[in-house]
Amino acid sequence: MDELNIYFDDLCEETQQKVLEFMGIKNPSDGNYDFCPLFVLTRPEED
Repeated sequence: MDELNIYFDDLCEETQQKVLEFMGIKNPSDGNYDFCPLFVLTRPEED
């Protein structure tokens, strides 16, 4: 299965601010966003 990790730094500045506000934090390092992906997209296996 192929995966694509999406990190905080992959987002545009406006979206980064929205994520921080949504999570109630001021600094991305408070959410470990510098090394943990926000989400992972997984490509389904083909039969």
